[in-house]
Amino acid sequence: MVDVVGRLRAVRVPRALVVLAVRSLIVLVPMGLVVLGLVAYQHYSRLRSGSDAARFEVGVPTAERAALTLRSAPAAAVGSPTAEVEDSRGSASGSAVESPVSLAAAAPSPDALDLASVYPANLMNPKYWDDSGWAGSLPFGGPGLPEGYEPVSSLDGGVVSGVAGSAAFRILIPAVGLDSGVMDLGIIDLGDYLAYETPDNTVGHIPDSANPGELSRGWYFGHLRSILQGEGSVFHRLPEISSLIMEDPVDVTLVTADGEYLYRVVATELLHEDDLHLTRAADSRITLVTCWPPNVYDRRILVHAELIALKRVS
Repeated sequence: MVDVVGRLRAVRVPRALVVLAVRSLIVLVPMGLVVLGLVAYQHYSRLRSGSDAARFEVGVPTAERAALTLRSAPAAAVGSPTAEVEDSRGSASGSAVESPVSLAAAAPSPDALDLASVYPANLMNPKYWDDSGWAGSLPFGGPGLPEGYEPVSSLDGGVVSGVAGSAAFRILIPAVGLDSGVMDLGIIDLGDYLAYETPDNTVGHIPDSANPGELSRGWYFGHLRSILQGEGSVFHRLPEISSLIMEDPVDVTLVTADGEYLYRVVATELLHEDDLHLTRAADSRITLVTCWPPNVYDRRILVHAELIALKRVS
């Protein structure tokens, strides 16, 4: 710096210009270092993206899940055709996927039913799934269903009762302090393709997916963060559910004009954004989706839950 000033003086540069140059360097050099640090951090974050996938790969073991639901498939429904839906970006390119799930797969095997009599998962807290021989006295689901709710099979949902069909306008997840509105997402034309609009300070429901209680999968999207667009961070605590369900059940309530539907989380996972497709299901379930990781957002956290109870409107 002294050498630069000396050379400037040697060529008789005005003192004011020298001072301005020095001050500019003092300001620009730290700013350059900050920008360089941010670029390096972004690059590192992209390289690390997906490295924490195991953290989100959590689910109820198959045998315990069969014991929890103890459901059987209606014979007439077995072998129902598969369904096709658009991919997660709402592309009009015809890139559809099939859901090869049949109701026959939902029935628990005899071995699972035998296991249920020894290790009743509906009475076992998830924290003991890895060591069921030492299961404590804490029950799965705590003290029971909330007041006014009646248990239902996810294979029946509200379809049998004649209640299902209305869109949800509110979603609650007490375990992560979520209480938000729900809106159906519209489709916008981006020129080369169509896409669903992004939810603005609310949880967005894909309108072609199931409504609460219907026999299929309802898809619900929300922002982890939306600083630049200002569209809120309604799902900022959704990543916590992966660890929470290993301690206690996490329930999701969808409120409609016809009733309240209680879904219990059974699994979470992490996918690359290109691997996410909107599929249907053979029973009544929902999937909540948000972006991950922060500042990169090239992955999607999925939280899967199935219907366990219904509260009818008086």
